Amino acid sequence: MPASLTDASGAELDLDLHVISGTLPPLVGHALTVAAIPNTPDAFAFNGDGMIYRLDFGGGRVHLRTRLAKTPSYFADQAVRGTDHAFRNAGIVRISPSLGTCNQANTAFLPMGNRLLVTYDAGRPYEVDPQRLELVTPVGANSEWTPSLSSTLFPGPLPTYLSTAHPYYDNHTGEVFSVNYAPPMPGSEPFTALLRWDGAGALEKWRLMLPDGKPVQIAQSIHQIAVTQDYVVVMDTAFVIEPEQIFGGSKIRPQAPDTAVYLVRRGDLHGAGGEVEARRVVIPREAVHFLADYDNPDHRITLYLAHNCASDASEWLRRDDVLATSKQPVRIDLRGAPSAPMDINVVGRHVIDARSAQLVGSEHLIDDDFTWGTALYTFRGQAPPGQLPRIYWVSYGFSEELLTQRVFEAYQQYKHRRVPITELPLLGRPTTLFALDTHSMGLADGYRFPPGRVVGSPQFVPGERGGDDPTTGYIVCTVVSDDTRTRNSSGDEFWVFDAADLSQGPLCRLGHPELNLGFTLHTCWMPEIAPRTAEYAVDVHDDYAELLARQPDEIQKLFAEQVLPQFARQANG
Repeated sequence: MPASLTDASGAELDLDLHVISGTLPPLVGHALTVAAIPNTPDAFAFNGDGMIYRLDFGGGRVHLRTRLAKTPSYFADQAVRGTDHAFRNAGIVRISPSLGTCNQANTAFLPMGNRLLVTYDAGRPYEVDPQRLELVTPVGANSEWTPSLSSTLFPGPLPTYLSTAHPYYDNHTGEVFSVNYAPPMPGSEPFTALLRWDGAGALEKWRLMLPDGKPVQIAQSIHQIAVTQDYVVVMDTAFVIEPEQIFGGSKIRPQAPDTAVYLVRRGDLHGAGGEVEARRVVIPREAVHFLADYDNPDHRITLYLAHNCASDASEWLRRDDVLATSKQPVRIDLRGAPSAPMDINVVGRHVIDARSAQLVGSEHLIDDDFTWGTALYTFRGQAPPGQLPRIYWVSYGFSEELLTQRVFEAYQQYKHRRVPITELPLLGRPTTLFALDTHSMGLADGYRFPPGRVVGSPQFVPGERGGDDPTTGYIVCTVVSDDTRTRNSSGDEFWVFDAADLSQGPLCRLGHPELNLGFTLHTCWMPEIAPRTAEYAVDVHDDYAELLARQPDEIQKLFAEQVLPQFARQANG
């Protein structure tokens, strides 16, 4: 595994990438990727300041622009380092006992036509000016969100709002759907709320209630939701929030081995909020990421899940970890990297009868070469079409260098196990990029990356030729390595594949000596970019006024001098 996996630069760049091998095909538009830039050398790779990378295609060249996502908590974090108010890493989040939680805006994007949001699991989404790549406004004022951690335990002016890193924009109706929730945690009252936003006005909020009148409780997290023509699908995702980590301890809680999804009829979302019924369906095997066909004929919902079987996306290599194979300490330069999967992964297609809330059909793809550590995805277009014909997935493979004894023990009794536990240490699987044919549920195409290179963040990018074929275009992905032998390459690169022929390898590799990628996550594509013209705005000064009024004079002064001056006054049009 390359050390570059946990090494990233927070430098903001404006430069043209070099073609270091192959020929640049005629890509069009703009591809965006986001990553976390960890604050300490051994921090979890997903815990860090958000860095936005934008690739601009056209004119026979590729320009790279990068900018940090600077929320109010970013400036607060910078200002209090080395003081009693300093933030500390607490698993996936970064917390100060006197100030609250950092919104690191480091996980995913949501295009809304010519508008763009950047998202985070533990904070409000922020709208980005697509041209300048600067944050403009949060979605919803503080008063419109419910804190997910008790204000008694964390009384600061930066509340924790658990949301989803994958809200959904319905380009047919112009609606954005998201969530605001709290799982059962010490000192907090659990709740689950569905949010709807029209892009201009106030948030609408509905508490999710089961048919028996009890409130929906999320046991793990809601990393992703999906929307169909008639339903919103809320998934309890296999990304456990360990309270012990938030409160300064250390404990591993295995992910639930099965997936609960909650179905909400869009036609039941009356008025601007209240309560709405959600019907629960359980799908065998766990998952973090999923997609849905927009069409739901005869009220049948089709979901595509990457089942990350016995894999723990919320665990990373820590200072005191030892390898499951040799019992030797983990490599120092890999501390912070995500842990290895503990079984082969599965890609599933599941059909749910929404009227009866029953799972009525399932098919699976399991491939020993390609479905180890299946994680990130892309497809043609900005939102799932009526029916998704092809989905491209990235798998991180299997390396014993990332298999810790702690994770090994937590998942050795996994109930859906396919690969015997005794065979795991003997495996070695590369990172891969593959195409799923959703009709046959077969492997349509795929590419195995060379040893020492880790792929991430795939994005479908159209070419000048256009057309409606789901394979007409290109897949652009990040590749990290320690190989600096190629001229004009730092070892971290962008690779371009023909979406119709992945197996031939990259058509083109792009790099630059100054490129030092983070552990890149989700992506999006925009056909064109322009300065933001939307009038919606939450004024930062007004937004924090009530919260700051309850704080000690020292914290009020800190925000007045170090945080609020970073943001201009705005009027919501």
